[in-house]
Amino acid sequence: MKAFLRIGDEAEVIAGDGRGMRGKICCILEGGSRFQVSGVRMRKVCVKKSARHPEGAILEMETPIHRSNLRKISPQKEPEIC
Repeated sequence: MKAFLRIGDEAEVIAGDGRGMRGKICCILEGGSRFQVSGVRMRKVCVKKSARHPEGAILEMETPIHRSNLRKISPQKEPEIC
């Protein structure tokens, strides 16, 4: 399956709760069908006590979104002035 979205591309959510949100693709998961987009689909995760978080914590993490809900945004080129 050919992936038209790559890490570092700018993408926009076209369906779901985050419709209209934009961000950069930071990770590709599950054989290229799901992507993590920075700042989109943030979820709160409760973390138990550990050496890293001695008191426990509530962290915000990005969760993957299916590629059918994303659209690649092409970088707009500035017009050349002669």
